[in-house]
Amino acid sequence: MKRVCLFNCHFGKLPSWIPFFVKSASTVKTADFCIMTDDPELDEANRFCEEFGFANVRFLPYTVADLEASVSTKLNIDYKMPRVRKICDWKTAYNFLFPTIANKYEFWGHCDLDLIFGDVDSYLSGLLDEFEVISGDVTRLCGPFSIYRTVLGDVFKLHQLWYTIMIELDHVAYDEVGLDQAIKSSNLNVCYGLSEGRTMQNYGSPHLQPPLRIPATWNNGKLTIDEDGRETMFIHMGHKNQITEIDFNNNDKFRITETAIKGIT
Repeated sequence: MKRVCLFNCHFGKLPSWIPFFVKSASTVKTADFCIMTDDPELDEANRFCEEFGFANVRFLPYTVADLEASVSTKLNIDYKMPRVRKICDWKTAYNFLFPTIANKYEFWGHCDLDLIFGDVDSYLSGLLDEFEVISGDVTRLCGPFSIYRTVLGDVFKLHQLWYTIMIELDHVAYDEVGLDQAIKSSNLNVCYGLSEGRTMQNYGSPHLQPPLRIPATWNNGKLTIDEDGRETMFIHMGHKNQITEIDFNNNDKFRITETAIKGIT
């Protein structure tokens, strides 16, 4: 059994670069990926995974109305999500929203779709037995990538004002700020972005402010910053809106630049 289940909720059309997200995720032996989405073409996305043998990634139907109904039932309230952006706060409660899936795994977590994964297994292998929470950021919880030991239960309730935050407020970046404050005040054993001295988000061009993530190259599950060949566990594509060229051919090697993601032969 895989030790980790990573969830994502995506409302709307899946992004154009999703084949590269899936390709990189497919090489992660430690984790399964569950993409909950209301994209009407999710069956096509699942056929894509089947065609290329990406068995650890699946797309499941899920709508805003489904989330609202689930929260309303579980908390005995009439909940309406104020806007789609609020889903970022609900990342911290994916085990609460999807317990039948999450409870099958030792860890559950959340990941963003604008990620390209590197050798996640090598980064996590020495951490899963030791830590209760693992964040991809060196200073705080990481919205794009954080995992939690399932036996902790509903970690989103650790904050004393969790109900106000989750139910009464608009989006407040709870996945990176509020819950992080609560966890730091707890006795939980947390790993912040380091694995045996290696930084999980190893950005390029350290002499620049802010440091650059790209260009970078993915090669059979390894992800490196082109500038100096440093390895990184994942890249968060903050430049995604600038990407205009997507060329996926299931290559074992591809390159990420400011405007393109293209296979390399």
